[in-house]
Amino acid sequence: MARSRRSAWILFCVLWLAFCGALTAADLTSAQLHVAGTHLAVSPVAQTVPFDTPTEVETEMVGFDVAGGTLPASLRVVGEFSGPEIDGTLRLETVPGEPFRIPALRQKGVYELGDLRLLDGDELLAYAEPRAVSITATQILVTRVSTRALTLDEIRSHGIVLGDDSFQAFNLTVGFGFDGETIDYEVPIAYDIAGGGARSFRHANVLPSPPVAKLPPRFRPPQLVPFEIFLEQPESEEESKIPRGGCDMGAECRAPRPAPPMVGVVLFPNEIGLLHQFFSVVLMVQNGAPAGDVLEIHDLTARISLPSGLRQAETEPPTPLGVPVPMHVPGADGELGTADDLTILVAQATADAEFLVEGLSEGTHVVDFEMEGLLHGLPGGVQRLAGSARGSVIVRDPTLSVTINHPDVVRSDEEYDAYFTIANLGNGPVNGLSFAMRQAGLSGVELAAGESATRTVSQLLPGDSATVSFRMKALRTGKLAAATATAGSQIQPTFEFDMGVSDGVPLSPDSLLLPALTAQLDADLLQSAVGLLGLGHSLANAPIQVPGGLSRIPRDVVLNRAYLLAQAARHVHLGEASFEALAVLAAEWAGGRDGDWGWDGVRRDTTRGRDMSQRFGEAFQLEESSAPTAFERFARATHFLRPTVASVDGAGFELEIESRLNGRRSSGWGALAARDVPFAEVVPLDDATLAFVTRAEATGYRLVARRVAASAGSARLRVAVPGVGDADAMPSVDETV
Repeated sequence: MARSRRSAWILFCVLWLAFCGALTAADLTSAQLHVAGTHLAVSPVAQTVPFDTPTEVETEMVGFDVAGGTLPASLRVVGEFSGPEIDGTLRLETVPGEPFRIPALRQKGVYELGDLRLLDGDELLAYAEPRAVSITATQILVTRVSTRALTLDEIRSHGIVLGDDSFQAFNLTVGFGFDGETIDYEVPIAYDIAGGGARSFRHANVLPSPPVAKLPPRFRPPQLVPFEIFLEQPESEEESKIPRGGCDMGAECRAPRPAPPMVGVVLFPNEIGLLHQFFSVVLMVQNGAPAGDVLEIHDLTARISLPSGLRQAETEPPTPLGVPVPMHVPGADGELGTADDLTILVAQATADAEFLVEGLSEGTHVVDFEMEGLLHGLPGGVQRLAGSARGSVIVRDPTLSVTINHPDVVRSDEEYDAYFTIANLGNGPVNGLSFAMRQAGLSGVELAAGESATRTVSQLLPGDSATVSFRMKALRTGKLAAATATAGSQIQPTFEFDMGVSDGVPLSPDSLLLPALTAQLDADLLQSAVGLLGLGHSLANAPIQVPGGLSRIPRDVVLNRAYLLAQAARHVHLGEASFEALAVLAAEWAGGRDGDWGWDGVRRDTTRGRDMSQRFGEAFQLEESSAPTAFERFARATHFLRPTVASVDGAGFELEIESRLNGRRSSGWGALAARDVPFAEVVPLDDATLAFVTRAEATGYRLVARRVAASAGSARLRVAVPGVGDADAMPSVDETV
């Protein structure tokens, strides 16, 4: 046994020596393995947002080098969203490098996006740093109101159109306190001076414009409806003999002293309400007398009148509907609702009254206010004040929503198209939808000759939308007003519409006004654009959770897209070739100006977005020429937006964009095409494919020119990349493949 062990040991030693000899006799290949740490980071850790305003939480793979490959397509970043408005938790998902899109919140409080983690399928890879972030939803506080007359240059710069009547224009400035700072929001208003000195307000004819640069990007002012308070006319002959100006009894008559401008606004912080949810209506009035003036407003009260679809919320102590509510002025502490509140408005002071309202039925509801008070300080003694105001709010079932698109102003005997886009924001399909234009609900307008009053949509899938149109004829010139009403059930919903010209009913908040000159654009493209705008508008006012992975969109973003559509039509109207005008519009709608993730998701992930891409391709194809090519025209027209533009010229080829970060692809709008690269678009043409990216990822892209037809020959691949430091530099790549 011992001899056997000794033999084995000797054999081992021999083999070991042989192995060591081999090591010393041969050259070995050496290498170094570099291990780089990568972690998932989210930001910001904490943020504050106003009510009813979507926001974002950024994600980033810190330390990841795309030179080593792309991230697996199965990676997801997941978090649990919770807070006062949410029953339990709401699971939110995104992919590394893209933000969480936080829905708009209507209830005050602190929300948390927690348990943030990186998953590969269902396998946990790592937790984020930090693991949770907080979002505080708060009310925008109205801090002040001021007015001033607009100069002629300012009137023109705002785009206010004044007719042959006698008009005055002024600028209404409302100060909103938010997150420790005051934000001034300016609203240009025009009103006409009718006979007898009576004044009636009209909104300035101003096209919706992009958000003002000085405002924070997520600030959204409430809906504002201006009005004026005036001296009440005497009711009897005896009262008419009371001095009403500067003529004291028995004294020499002096020039009468005019009453101060007394203006105000109705604010609807949530202009879209959901069934059986509460929203706030704030009434504000300012004494416009110069600072230090003796004129004072005493005992100002407001009375609210609600239609049957709304009711006043119960308060403690209770306030019966129709009972006048005192309007208060902040006291020495500067805050309303405290013991030192006042009921006297000295010069430049502002009084407030808030009403809480509950939505009971769907549709557009008009809210009316009546105000009364006493004006002290005029030589003729105390005089009564009176005023009225009205505004509209829409209440909807969160499952279905309708957006109306129509011109702002129409002329007598003019025909126009009214578009209605219905979006299914529920989780199940809706079948057998019916649209009807109520004949009894038309005022100053009628259906065009031969136009049917009904439309039907057979099916609407979750997250999808459909657009129907009615050809209308205006019977008089004026501003268009529209209201919606709904009836029926989820099984077979029916929508009925009322429409009027200059009938005094405020426009529905669900209206998107487009100037008549948008008719300059191709009809099919315009209808697709209206459909995508309507879906975006519905999502902007949707409940907290929407189907199909879509997100709520800031309403200002939707209005901005409508503005850009109108600008493209205006450029065509002024003589610019439609190719160049639509090229700029395509780049702008793909995020070339604001890079909004919510809109980009709707543009890429919905049928409406794919339809719009196809319409762009058809419009480009109509004007494509051999010299210059579509690639050259698009790159030149959109150069100021600095997109990356590429094309493959040659029949039988397709072009694909692939992210070097995560391998996501975009390759056109066919049945099997992918549309996964953010802020990118691929537009197939007859003999070419045009592609562009408006917000390029820092890690770059791969461009793949792929032969898809056996008979295809050679193709030309061209790329134009904006210069890094010089805005006029345009490096390019031109290859034959």
